[in-house]
Amino acid sequence: MIKNILKGFIIGIGKIIPGVSGSMLAISMGVYERALRIISKIRDMKWSDFLFIISLVIGVFFGISIFSKGVKWLLDEFYFTTMLLFVGLILSGLPEIVKEFRNKKISYSVGLRYLGVFIFAFTFSYFLTKLGAGSFGIGAGNSGTNITLSFSNICIFFVIGLLEAFSSIVPGISGTAIFMSLGCYEMLLSFYENILNPSYWCFGLVFFSGVIIGIFILAKIITFLLSYHKEITYSAIIGFMISSVFIMFLMVYDGKDFVSELFGNPILLFKNIFYIVMGYYLGIKINKLLAND
Repeated sequence: MIKNILKGFIIGIGKIIPGVSGSMLAISMGVYERALRIISKIRDMKWSDFLFIISLVIGVFFGISIFSKGVKWLLDEFYFTTMLLFVGLILSGLPEIVKEFRNKKISYSVGLRYLGVFIFAFTFSYFLTKLGAGSFGIGAGNSGTNITLSFSNICIFFVIGLLEAFSSIVPGISGTAIFMSLGCYEMLLSFYENILNPSYWCFGLVFFSGVIIGIFILAKIITFLLSYHKEITYSAIIGFMISSVFIMFLMVYDGKDFVSELFGNPILLFKNIFYIVMGYYLGIKINKLLAND
C-alpha cells in the first residue's frame, strides 16, 4: 500500500506540472490499466482493489496539495530542468508500451492503421493543448488566494472537473497545459492551495462531481478499448505521449525554434540530453523500486 501511495504521490506532482500528463505517469508507474479496470467495474470491487484505489488517491491528493504550494517557485527557479526531467520520466514508460507490439506479426495494412491512429492522436493532443488562451475568460478577483463565489465560477469548476477527468484518463493529455491555455490554471492552483479551507468546499464539491462523472464514463470506454483493441489503443497512447513531449519542448523554448536552438548550441543540446536521460533513468529506477509485489 505504501508503494502505491508513493506512486500516486508522483502522479499527483505530475498533474500540476504544466505539460506533464498524470495518466502518462500512471502508465509509467504500472498502475494505469488496473485502476481503469477497477473503476469501470466498481460493483465487483474487492477489498484489495479498494485499498489499491484509496492508496493511489491518497498519494495523488498529497502530491497535489503539498507541491501546489511550491510549484510556482519550482517552475520559476528550475523550469528548464524540471520540464526536461519530466520529459524523461514520461518516456520511461515507453518500453512497457512497446512490449505490446513485440513478437506480433503486423501486416502492411494493419501497420498503416496503427500509423494513422498514431498521427490522429498526436494531432488531436497537440491542437487540444494549444487551444487559444483565455477561452474561459477568468476575470479579476480570481488571482492570488481568493476565488469569487459566483454562478459562472461554479459552472467553470464543473467544466474544469470534466477536463481534469479527461486528462486523468486519456494518456498524454496534460490537464495543466490545457488549463493554462484556457486561462484558468491560476484559479485551479489557488483552489488546490486552499483545498482544506471551508470557504472553498463549494467549489470542491462541484469540481469533484465533474471529476467523478467524467472518470466513470471515460474509464468504461478506455477499458473496453484496451480489452478489445489493445494495439490500436496503445498506438494512440504513443501518439499522445510523443505529442505531450513535443508540447513540453515548445513550452520550454516558449515559441522559439528549438531545433535550431538545440543543434546550434552543443552545450544546450548536451544539457537537454542529460536532463532527459536523468529523468528517464529516474523513472526506470522508480518503476523497479515501486514495482508491485
